[in-house]
Amino acid sequence: MPKLQTPQTATTPHQPADHPKKLNINLPSDADSDLRDLAQDVQRSKTELVAEALGLLKLIYDETRQGNRLAIISGDGKRILRELVILRLTHRRSY
Repeated sequence: MPKLQTPQTATTPHQPADHPKKLNINLPSDADSDLRDLAQDVQRSKTELVAEALGLLKLIYDETRQGNRLAIISGDGKRILRELVILRLTHRRSY
C-alpha cells in the first residue's frame, strides 16, 4: 500500500448568495427520505445540504480532472479504507 501523505483538508464553504436562485428538482422517494433525514440529523435545511453537495461534487470533479483520486482514509491517516469513484462524472456539457 502506498505511503499516505498528509492530505489537505478540503472545505466547501457555502456563503449565502446575494440573490438566491430557485431550483425545482425531482428526487426518487428514497433520495428525498435520505435528504430529509440528514437535514433533521444535522439540523440544516435541505437547501443547505443540496448546495453543499454541489460544492463537494464540484471539488471532486475539479480534482479528478487534474488526475487526482478521492479516498476515505482511516482516522490515523495510515490506511486507505475506500476509494470513491463517480462513474458519470465526465467533462462534457449537455445543456
